[in-house]
Amino acid sequence: MTKSKKHVPLTIVLVILSAVLLSLPLVIEIPKGETNPWIEFIGLYHPVFLHLPIGFLLLIVSIELYHVFTKKKNTHPMRFALVLNALASVNAALLGFVLYLTGSWSTEKIEDHLWSGLAYAVCSMWLPHIYSLTISRSRVPYMALLLGSAAVMNFAGHEGGLLTHGDPMDSAPWKPKEEKERKPIASPDDLADGEVFDPVFYTDVVVPIFEEKCYSCHGEKRGRGGLRMHEMELFLEGGDEEIALEPGNVEESFFLTSLHLPLDDDYHMPPENKPQVTEREAKLLEFWVASGATVDKKLSELDAPEDIIALLNASADVADAEEAPKETKKADSKTRTDELTSTVAKAQESLGTSLNWLSLDSPSLQFSAVSIRKQWNNEHIDALKSVATNLESLNLNGTTVGDDISSLLEESTQLRDLRLAETSISNEMLKSIPDSLEVLNLHSTQIDDSGVMHLQEKKNLKRIYLWNSKVTEEGKKKLSEMLPELEIL
Repeated sequence: MTKSKKHVPLTIVLVILSAVLLSLPLVIEIPKGETNPWIEFIGLYHPVFLHLPIGFLLLIVSIELYHVFTKKKNTHPMRFALVLNALASVNAALLGFVLYLTGSWSTEKIEDHLWSGLAYAVCSMWLPHIYSLTISRSRVPYMALLLGSAAVMNFAGHEGGLLTHGDPMDSAPWKPKEEKERKPIASPDDLADGEVFDPVFYTDVVVPIFEEKCYSCHGEKRGRGGLRMHEMELFLEGGDEEIALEPGNVEESFFLTSLHLPLDDDYHMPPENKPQVTEREAKLLEFWVASGATVDKKLSELDAPEDIIALLNASADVADAEEAPKETKKADSKTRTDELTSTVAKAQESLGTSLNWLSLDSPSLQFSAVSIRKQWNNEHIDALKSVATNLESLNLNGTTVGDDISSLLEESTQLRDLRLAETSISNEMLKSIPDSLEVLNLHSTQIDDSGVMHLQEKKNLKRIYLWNSKVTEEGKKKLSEMLPELEIL
């Protein structure tokens, strides 16, 4: 068999692999509905591996250009580097395609990056083969493919950078930065005369909040959970699961109710590691939704009350600083004893690191079942009972608990924060809620109007989450009348 014929099988394999790679976006579509968690998990590794082929390509091009300009014979083992580059490129391209399938990115914006990334992977597969074919002949085909691959890589990298970081030229030091002048807004009576600043509420108030807190995940470039907020038509379509915006109805607009969920709740938005919407911003957004979520009406057309105008006039930094939570609870007079430390250590044998001290020197404890939801059993309840009198925060969201925790709650006399979302608790269990409780999360439970009536004597209760429960508007109203200081979400 001649040397050229030896390359035929590999050539056929490369043709098939190239066709498979380039056909992926045409054959496999972005799945509709909720994204498979494995797709999201695997796709997250694309940013981890995409730099490998860039490094290999720079090495290969640098070596080749060095020998071109110095006219020295290339004695480096290029075939090995080319094969490593091919493997790294195909791996990065496949992971990028998986990330594309999450649907988190705008299809229009990501397609150039996707196709150029796949094209580079194909080029990288052919490079070691062409190198072998031309090593003793004219190297023009190999060098042409190498430089062409570098051009494709440069384009793919540029498009990827635009997706994740935006256009770097937008931050060029010679570009003047636009600073919007903050104009004071007069009282509602003065808005009508047309001589004072009268903002378009959506454009001048709502959009800046969205740009800072929401668009990075739910904007033009990305649409996590199927939700995009940068265009009203897309915003009204909602995400994969919930109605994000219901004009005129604050409680049915999930993007608003999610703001008030506990920070570590799976449904809380923005995510815990992102800049949070302040109380001031939340009030402005709630006013906008309650007013019909219009995109073109000015403030004067929305019958804005004095408190909304006061929020608009206030400096955001000052207003948010004033809203910062103030510590209202005095330091616990109890101390952490050796006996308590020993008891906690024993409880941690069953509960692990889910049970922790509230602070370095405090005798108070916090527990979160997030990491052991699927393994939850009665042993965990017994372990918690041993430290019940020191529990201040108890997160049982999503566990299999029911009324079997009543005895635990009765003993938790210092409990301030209790989270029972997505559990099977009944109305009767709420009788066991300790008087010390300040925050109670009951969202996505079967608790109804009769259940929340058991809370009427809980004078320390400051906030309760009833979203997606069986409690009606009438029930919420009655509860609010009995506990006027209570915030119902």
